[in-house]
Amino acid sequence: MIEENKINFSNAFIQYCLFPRLMFSATDSYYAIHFIRTLIYHRVNGFNILHLLGMMLRGITPCIHCCTEKESENLGVFFLELFTALNQ
Repeated sequence: MIEENKINFSNAFIQYCLFPRLMFSATDSYYAIHFIRTLIYHRVNGFNILHLLGMMLRGITPCIHCCTEKESENLGVFFLELFTALNQ
């Protein structure tokens, strides 16, 4: 039951919160990183960064092939900032 809640939370978070912002602009990509840092800082129940990262890499990465140049650049900004934030 708990694992199913993590999957549902991660799917909804990626689909409704992250993906639309990541495709829109680089500024929105930075906002998404700030939002994820806030979730980590406040230790939100059901939020697991490793699980979310795995789902993002499986779900968002394949869509790069059908993105415009600007959209893939926005995704690059997001992943660069995400991996930089996780490295700190």
